[in-house]
Amino acid sequence: MFGKEELLGLNGPKNGLALYLWRFHNAVSARVAAEQGCEGDRRWPSKDMCPQCWNQTQDSGQMWDVLDEAHTTLKATGVDPSLVTGFLPDESKVVNILAAKFWKDY
Repeated sequence: MFGKEELLGLNGPKNGLALYLWRFHNAVSARVAAEQGCEGDRRWPSKDMCPQCWNQTQDSGQMWDVLDEAHTTLKATGVDPSLVTGFLPDESKVVNILAAKFWKDY
């Protein structure tokens, strides 16, 4: 789930574990927001906090597979599912922001 096996071998366990937990956090945040009918983007970091962390896709309907469940929930509740589409993460940039925010000895 969320690429755990792949990530725990990625560039050492610290980066892989951090990315796995980050993916899981984003999935839970988006799902809870969808279930509660909250509109707005719940991905972290936000696009304005880290513009280089999210790349806009050519296909506005393309979706990060981590948010599949939130997308399905949004559609079922009648909330616009485009809130979780159109951007894919640049996980190398995400690792940099995680390191800067949460572990200073990186």
